[in-house]
Amino acid sequence: MSNEASNDLLTHETFAQIAGIAKSESGLQLGDEKRMMVQARLKKRLRETKIDSFSSYGAFVQSDAGRAERRMMISALTTNVTNFFRESHHFDVLTTELGETLKRKIVRGDRIRIWSAGCSKGHEPYSIAIHLLDNFPDLAAADFRILATDIDPQVLAVAKAGHYSLSDVRSIPDTLSRKYMQHDPKTALYSISSSISKSLII
Repeated sequence: MSNEASNDLLTHETFAQIAGIAKSESGLQLGDEKRMMVQARLKKRLRETKIDSFSSYGAFVQSDAGRAERRMMISALTTNVTNFFRESHHFDVLTTELGETLKRKIVRGDRIRIWSAGCSKGHEPYSIAIHLLDNFPDLAAADFRILATDIDPQVLAVAKAGHYSLSDVRSIPDTLSRKYMQHDPKTALYSISSSISKSLII
């Protein structure tokens, strides 16, 4: 076992290698101040892959054989902090600043597209869809779609499924939750209604 593994430390050299891979793969910027964070998050990946040192792990993810693991590494290094209707004043802007534009587009039959970049587990794009469809019901029949993307395939899978726990949906106003969420008592999960999920492209 290498000295790096025995000390359970991510050296500056290996950190620079991993940071370079993360930047080229996904655009993640990892300064040296993030080295301890990266070390902590990648310990689990070393255990999962049964690789005994950070230097060996760095070499593996850089190789052709480590292509799939590179995606897992990016997932481990990505921070996914999100909730429904986060920073609610932003949603007011959608109606006050864009409301008249949306109405005109609906009347003309124009395409209406919104991009939720870094959508994480889907809280943001679903919140946008709920807010807009509740305020502009005619959007349901319009050419309206929200493109939801994220560099982390694991959180995208959650977004696509559209199933959330009680703690997730608590930030949704009760009137909207009753209207646009469906509760399954067997699983205790809440699902996004089809009237909302059909507006998303994930």
